Amino acid sequence: MFMLCSPVRDYGPAKWHRDLHPVDQAPLRDLQADMLENAPGLVQWNIPLYDDDVLWVVPGSHRRPNTGAENRQLLADPKVPLPNGIPVELNAGDGVVYTNTILHWGSNYSAKLRRTIHIGYRSFGGPVYPYVPHFFWHPDFTRNLPPAVKAVFAHFEQLFERECRRITALFKAMIYKDSDAFRTELAVLHPGDIHRMVCLVLLSKLAFKIGFEPADFGYDLMKYEQVAQYLTPQERASLWERFAPLDKRLKSDTEQFVPGFQSRPMSYCFEEMPANFDVENFIASWDA
Repeated sequence: MFMLCSPVRDYGPAKWHRDLHPVDQAPLRDLQADMLENAPGLVQWNIPLYDDDVLWVVPGSHRRPNTGAENRQLLADPKVPLPNGIPVELNAGDGVVYTNTILHWGSNYSAKLRRTIHIGYRSFGGPVYPYVPHFFWHPDFTRNLPPAVKAVFAHFEQLFERECRRITALFKAMIYKDSDAFRTELAVLHPGDIHRMVCLVLLSKLAFKIGFEPADFGYDLMKYEQVAQYLTPQERASLWERFAPLDKRLKSDTEQFVPGFQSRPMSYCFEEMPANFDVENFIASWDA
């Protein structure tokens, strides 16, 4: 939950981007396939209190990677309109809902009055495990809310805690090589029966955050401690041993970069999942 407000001076345009960073999320093509086959992992809302046309999008880009023309333009100048880009023209009180994997652009951060509510939404118990699973609010903020509203946020926290315990159960099944329990828990976290490897990639990022606690990694995993508290130091080390073969396959021998991602060049693949490596191959890798 955010409020997008006008700055005190003109900052001009931002850069075109997708809200993706392969270091702690899954490759683009399979995130898109998971969305198209099952459901979005996250949707964002913009609800302006005053007329607003700052947001631009490239319609349909949530369903595909960048085109060659888009890549060339993004490399040449990521702060000008893209081919086929359009402004999302909103009147006060309108709303737009979109998946933030779409190519989008904050076209003009000027001093013109702007107050736009900006919300991220993920489901619990939906067909997919979301690629932005954690909240960006702390329950303390609810103390001054009306009781009925406060109860809603308390319910969100309960759902999140329940999910953390399911993740822990999956992690422990991996640690102790209980493949049947692992399959059961994976199906709970990602009920859609295809593209479950996307869920595993996302969980591998959480496991890395738990095991190594890097400060510059996993901004969308900010509540990782709520899973880590259920694992001993030895279990955390064993967990990463299980995920390490998958992590290796997610990397290239050379640095990769695709313009439009919120990322620096890195060895992690931006768009493609490892070929010929499914859930059963992942289970078999525990003993490789």
